[in-house]
Amino acid sequence: MKYLLPIFLIFIKINLTSAQVINPVKWDISLKHLEAEKFELIMTANIEKDWYVYSMFLPSDEGPVATSIMLDSHYQSFGTATEKSSKSDNRIEGYDEVFDMLIIKYKNDLTITQSIRCPDPSKELKGTLTFMTSDNERCLPPVDVEFSFYPNKIAKSENGRIDSLIKTDNPEKDLNASFANNKIKESLVIALKSECKPGLYKNNSNSKHIKSDCNNCICPPGIELCFNDYDKGMAYARLVNKPVLLDFTGFGCENSRKMEDKVWVNEDIKKYLNNDFVLISLYVDDRTKLDSVEVTADGTKIRNLGNKWAVFQKTNFDTQYQPYYVLLSPEETVLNKPRGYTVDISVFRDFLQCGLDNFEKPGKVKK
Repeated sequence: MKYLLPIFLIFIKINLTSAQVINPVKWDISLKHLEAEKFELIMTANIEKDWYVYSMFLPSDEGPVATSIMLDSHYQSFGTATEKSSKSDNRIEGYDEVFDMLIIKYKNDLTITQSIRCPDPSKELKGTLTFMTSDNERCLPPVDVEFSFYPNKIAKSENGRIDSLIKTDNPEKDLNASFANNKIKESLVIALKSECKPGLYKNNSNSKHIKSDCNNCICPPGIELCFNDYDKGMAYARLVNKPVLLDFTGFGCENSRKMEDKVWVNEDIKKYLNNDFVLISLYVDDRTKLDSVEVTADGTKIRNLGNKWAVFQKTNFDTQYQPYYVLLSPEETVLNKPRGYTVDISVFRDFLQCGLDNFEKPGKVKK
């Protein structure tokens, strides 16, 4: 058979770069023929300084999203995947207090090798690489990268390389208009230019919660009521006439957990969140599958709730990192400049008070 030639490579290069979008990880994906029906899938991540990619081998799914590879059913992996980096100190392993578990992550570069068996090399080999990356202040949503090879074409290619099919998110194109909210986007332009000198906090001690249909929502410690669905949370905010703290977060985002553990536990902050705001926490790594896969205008596939909230964030706020906090009126007007990670309680308190002041004085953005 013609594909039983010495080592050749099919090569893919994924370059997710954009001036406006954070893409700190670039992948090289190759397929190498070993012998007979055995091939080797090689996936190398080139990681920007101060960013990390999580290992395939995390002890629990209670923390960051582990890197994973999924193949079509007619191709089978065999043996255990291996991980390596160009330098031993690029591999960082240790106990993480936030998740109470052992965490393995890589900086600078990571190469994953997985042996696979192709009984019929004429069939297209399709797969998906999923990975998550973060730095010391930001997390990015899990990324699904679809790759495709025709193994029997390796021997026919010049220099052992051929053009292969690949599908991945294209952050440079506009996303599906169904996720765009013009009222949010228009008011965001004004809010981004505003500065705020918040007034003194006046605790609304008479604030009471009205019964909601969010009994199964996941709320941070100390928070009495929250929502994990945008539409339901906004409907409740209109019902009680309160501003919204829109919290783009992730189950596996360490920086989001640090905010909750170090800032939101503060008594003043808890008063704001329990008395003055409706908290809507949207988890961009929620792997709950949707009833059907939706495809945006640029080809991005929305397979699960996390994909949905990540696209919603990117479309309306031109950001993709977590944690990311937005204060909205019940009418979906951005009340002040959104912000990201900070462990300075006074900074976050001023952020909340600024939005509250602007909500109580509609039409006036404090400067």
